[in-house]
Amino acid sequence: MGRMVKVGPWGGNGGNAWDMGQADHITKLRIYYGDNIVGLEITYILNGNSHTYKRGTTTGASKEIILEEDEYFTSISGYFHALSNYQRHAIVMLLTLDTNKGASISVGNKTGSSFALTLEEGSRILGFFGRAGTAIDAIGIHCSLPN
Repeated sequence: MGRMVKVGPWGGNGGNAWDMGQADHITKLRIYYGDNIVGLEITYILNGNSHTYKRGTTTGASKEIILEEDEYFTSISGYFHALSNYQRHAIVMLLTLDTNKGASISVGNKTGSSFALTLEEGSRILGFFGRAGTAIDAIGIHCSLPN
C-alpha cells in the first residue's frame, strides 16, 4: 500500500489526545455537530474485523457517509476557530472529506482559519487522530502514499 504518514493535526490544544491508528478500510464516518464539530464515530475494518471508534460527543445532530468496498477518502478540509472565552483554545468548526468516487461529507460552519489537504493520486486516508473533549478540538489523518 505504500508508506504511511501522519499529517496534522489542525485545530487547538484543548481536550485530550486520541489516535484511532491506521485501518485497512474505513467503511462509515458519522460526524456529530452543533455550531461546531462535537464528535466523530468511525467504523473501519482492521485485520478482517469491524471496529467502531468514537471521540467527542456522539449524541445529537449528525450526518454520515458510508463508503463502498473500493471507496476511500482522498481529501480533508475545514475550519477551526479560537474560542473567545479561552485563550489559545480552538475547536474544529467545519469538516469536509471527499472520496475517490466523487462523494463527500461536509458539516459545520465556515468560521475561523481554514485548512485543506488533497492527497496525490494513489493515496488514501486510513485513520484519524487529534484532540477532543466535549468537542473535536483538533483533527489529523493517517494516510498511505504510493511508493
